[in-house]
Amino acid sequence: MEKIKKERKKLTKKQIITIIVSIVISLLAMGGIITAFILNYNVSTPDKVSVYDDGKNVYVKAEMNDNYSFYNFKFTQEGQDDIIIETENNVLTLEFLESEGIVVGQEYQISVKYISENDGNDTDYSEPITWMVYKIIQAPILSYEEGFLKWEAVEFADYYKVFYNGTIQNEITTTETSLDLQTIEGGKFEFVVVAYSNNNDIYRKSIESNKVSQEVIHKYLAFESVEFDSRTKIMKIKGYEKLDIINVYLDSLLYECNNFKTTFNEEEKIYEYEIDLSLFYSSQTEIGASPAIKDEYNVYDGEITYVQTNQGQE
Repeated sequence: MEKIKKERKKLTKKQIITIIVSIVISLLAMGGIITAFILNYNVSTPDKVSVYDDGKNVYVKAEMNDNYSFYNFKFTQEGQDDIIIETENNVLTLEFLESEGIVVGQEYQISVKYISENDGNDTDYSEPITWMVYKIIQAPILSYEEGFLKWEAVEFADYYKVFYNGTIQNEITTTETSLDLQTIEGGKFEFVVVAYSNNNDIYRKSIESNKVSQEVIHKYLAFESVEFDSRTKIMKIKGYEKLDIINVYLDSLLYECNNFKTTFNEEEKIYEYEIDLSLFYSSQTEIGASPAIKDEYNVYDGEITYVQTNQGQE
């Protein structure tokens, strides 16, 4: 029996390369299908949305997910139709939300879901959070003009606080939109203004205004009255400013006094000072007082206030 020999054909190098390329292309195509399925398959719900502010604006934020095309933010109120906002952005500003019907001062349940380009592959909505919508008051714009700090009224602000030199001790609260700098002690200061609402839950305080640096020369007011009792040797003074040093005049002699009793009369809105002159007074006939010059920023250039009647004279 004749044996027939079959010759095996060997693949050329070109054919081998062609086969390998075909296999790689097939694998890549299959990988793309699998990847597309994974990316568009509803495998989980988004995390809860968050609300934050930067001191100027308020934001609602969903975690970014590049595997989906859109975000659906849902705002729910009992007894009201849901407000659903579809957007490509994962962060929404309060200004935008107000344009979509969200109302400051109202409470909402907020949730979000991711939207796929392919039908049926959207996620479920996240767990909702409760948000009472609040707004940040706009910061005032501060200026200086002829001895006054000035600023325009700010919407939603009920009052303002003027801070100077960065300490809470140097703080003035006012419902006005200006401040007479003669009402504060003199010095070199840096001023800012912050706007506040009486309803801080809804309208949060503004950030600080622009800074204004100003040198303040404070001129003390003359005393309202000066009295002296020659029996007790007590001088009683009434004035509209709190003083650390008082000049006392006994005829031609001048005494700088810093040891005296100070009280504030709430009813009259005036400071009352009592100075014991028993160490200085003998039988002088002309008795007076004035605020003392404290430093280059706190000065007095007015008249001496003299005792009109010398109580207790024998």
